[in-house]
Amino acid sequence: MLETDMIHAEAMPIMPPKTWEALVETCGGNPLHLPFAHEVDLSEKDRLHLVFQNDTNVVACAIAYRQKAGWRKKDLYLPAPPAFVSPDMREAVMQSLLDFARRSGFREIHVAPHWGVTFDALPSLSGHAEGVIIEFALDLSPDLETLLAGMHKVHRKNIRRAERNEIAVRQDRSLEALLSLRAMQEVAAERSAERGGGFKVRDRAYFERVQERVYAPGFGELLLAEQHGTPVAALAYLTGARRAITVRSGATPIGYETYAMYLLQYEVIKRAKERGSIELNLGGVTEAAAEEGHPERGLYDFKRGFGGNALRSTGLRVVVNP
Repeated sequence: MLETDMIHAEAMPIMPPKTWEALVETCGGNPLHLPFAHEVDLSEKDRLHLVFQNDTNVVACAIAYRQKAGWRKKDLYLPAPPAFVSPDMREAVMQSLLDFARRSGFREIHVAPHWGVTFDALPSLSGHAEGVIIEFALDLSPDLETLLAGMHKVHRKNIRRAERNEIAVRQDRSLEALLSLRAMQEVAAERSAERGGGFKVRDRAYFERVQERVYAPGFGELLLAEQHGTPVAALAYLTGARRAITVRSGATPIGYETYAMYLLQYEVIKRAKERGSIELNLGGVTEAAAEEGHPERGLYDFKRGFGGNALRSTGLRVVVNP
């Protein structure tokens, strides 16, 4: 029997945050494996800390949440795939996850796509993969000069253009700054809708919870780009387990005209590196965005131009107890 065939999953008592983060880092995880990234919408009382072990070692870990699925039924939701010590153990870990969900009486298991984990190539799970996205992950171990050299020449030029346009960047954790970002997102949503895309902007109450639970405690940072003291763009990111990910952004028309977002993204790269992160995920777009003429092609090219590796990620949905 292969070592990976002996993996079993257990729901552990909720661990102290630092203990859990240390385990996530050991397994190669990221901020999306930490509760603060999700409990603006989800509840701590529904959280499970899942640990996957063989006879001697922990080989993976994940956080999951119980979700109502009709009368007396619950689904198991993972906002990110498990963090794996080794990609070779991926299928065995997922099979132990399905077994855990089945034994625990969950109706369905749903795993969100993130950070280059795919399921459509695994024989036992290929028919259940869904929601393909492309993310761009940047290795932060080189020095800043090397990172700059790895960017597309247009991106380097646009960073300099933003500086010539007197764009200044500052960090701001206040609710006012987050609401400024929200207003910018509404502008971006309208801009996207004009191109055939579009997205929904969350309400004020959501941003109030985000400020209180994520940015005020320092789990991430919100950077504002200003021209002559007026905010024109904003970009927020999360850090944890020695990795970082950008999660929300927005800009005014002046922000787009002055290339502010290019400078903001460069500042995030610098600040994440300073905070000890070894990798930065610039966020994802739908797989179809790589095609010419797609409404999100511009966003795809923006993220790609910073020199990160393109990561294909798939979600998963499996009914375990019909």
